[in-house]
Amino acid sequence: MQKTLLVFILITLPLLTVAQSRFRLTGTVLNVQTDAPVAGASVLILDTGIGTVTDSAGGFSLPLPKGNQTVQVSSQGFETQQPTVTARADLSLLFRLAERITLLRETTVTASMPGQNVSSNNVGVTMLSMRTLKQLPTLLGEVDVLRTVQFLPGVSNVGEASTGFNVRGGNADQNLILLDDAPVFNASHLLGFISVFNPDVVQDINFYRGSVPAQYGGRAASVLQTRLKEAKATKLGVLGGLGLLSSRLKIDAPIIKNKLAFYAAGRVAYVDQVLRLFPIKALVGAGAGFTDAVLRADYFPNTTNKLSLTVFNSTDRFQLPGDSLQTVALAGSQTAFRWRTRIVSLAWSRYLSSRWQVQTKGTWSRYQSTISTPDSARSYNLRSGIDYGQFRSNFTYTNGTRIQAEAGISGILYDATAGQLDPGDARSNINPVRLPNERAVETGVY
Repeated sequence: MQKTLLVFILITLPLLTVAQSRFRLTGTVLNVQTDAPVAGASVLILDTGIGTVTDSAGGFSLPLPKGNQTVQVSSQGFETQQPTVTARADLSLLFRLAERITLLRETTVTASMPGQNVSSNNVGVTMLSMRTLKQLPTLLGEVDVLRTVQFLPGVSNVGEASTGFNVRGGNADQNLILLDDAPVFNASHLLGFISVFNPDVVQDINFYRGSVPAQYGGRAASVLQTRLKEAKATKLGVLGGLGLLSSRLKIDAPIIKNKLAFYAAGRVAYVDQVLRLFPIKALVGAGAGFTDAVLRADYFPNTTNKLSLTVFNSTDRFQLPGDSLQTVALAGSQTAFRWRTRIVSLAWSRYLSSRWQVQTKGTWSRYQSTISTPDSARSYNLRSGIDYGQFRSNFTYTNGTRIQAEAGISGILYDATAGQLDPGDARSNINPVRLPNERAVETGVY
C-alpha cells in the first residue's frame, strides 16, 4: 500500500508543477468612446505566440504562462495596445481600445447625371472616356482614337485602311484635331493605318460635329479634342505592351510627393522586321516605321493652382521599293517619305473662387514633311511644313450645375513653308528652288 501511494505521488507531482506554471487569462475588449464590445479583436501573447479572437460580446480566454508576459490587443480601426502582465494566478482583464483616425488623400469622383445627354444644350458633341473607348472594336488588339470616331453617327472613313474621316459631307482637312489644345496637322502613322494618340495616356475625347465652341475657331466639319491624363503618380509605375506591329511603354514617377509628378510614354514600330519575314519580290527595298513619345508633368503648388507641361514628338518614315513618282523607272531609285510632328504645351490653371476659374495656355506645334530620292543623277529633298503658335487665356464662370459661361482672348501665329527643293548631294543635277514662307497672325475675342 505504501509503495502504491509513493508511485502515485511521483506521477502526479510533475503535473501539479506544470499546472501551477500555467494559468488562464480571460477578459473583455471594449470601445473606449462608447463602451461597446469589440468583436473579432486579436489577443496575442507575444512571448509564446498563443492567441485568440474576441467573441460577439468582446470576451476572450486563453492560457497564460507564469511570469511576465506581453499581451497585444489589436483590431481594425483601433489603436493597438501591448501591456505587460505578471501571471501568478488566473487573471481577468478589461481592455479599452481607442479608435484610430487615418487620414486619406482626397478622391474626386466625376460622373454624368442620368439623362444629361438628353437635357444638355450641347448639341452635336460626343464625350467618350478611355473606358468607353476600350469597349469598342480595336485594330490588331490596340485601341485607336481616330478609328473609334469613325463609328459615330454622321462620320465616315476615307478608306478601309485609313484613320482619316469625313463628317457630314465635309473633307478630311476640314476637321480640327487637337492634343491638349494644340493642333495635330497629321494625326496618323503608316500613311493613315494607325493614329498618333497613345491609348495609355489618353484621358478622354470630346468630338464636336455641330455647335463648335467659339474658342476652337470656325472649322467647317468638326473638332476632335483629345485630353491627356494628369500626372498624379504617388509611386513608381511601369506599363507596357507588345503588338503585332508596335510596342509601347509608359513610366509614371513622383518627384515631390503630392505636388510634382510626371509620366513618359512611347511607342515604336518594327514593320521593317515584319516585312523581312515575307520574301516577296515586290516588297524588296520597302520599309516603314514610326515612333512617338509623350512627356507630361503636373505641378500642384497649392489647392488653387496647377501648372502642366506637355511635350509630344512623332516621327514617321515610309520607303517605296522603286520610284513610283517617275514615269520612267530608274535603276536603284527609291522614294522615301518622312514626316514629323512636335508639340509643346504649357498651361496654368487657377481657381479664383468656387465659381471662377482662369486658365492661361501657350502651345507650339510644328509639322514637317520630306520627300527624297537617293538616285545619284536626280536625287532631291522636297521639304514643306508649318509652325503654329498660340497664346490663350480663358475665364470660366460656373453657377452650380445649370449655368456655365466662358470668355477669353487668343492670338495665333502661322508660319508655313510652302516648299523647298534641294539637291540630294553634289552629283545631283536638280536646281534648288525655294518658295517664300507664308505668315499670318490671327487674334480673337470670344
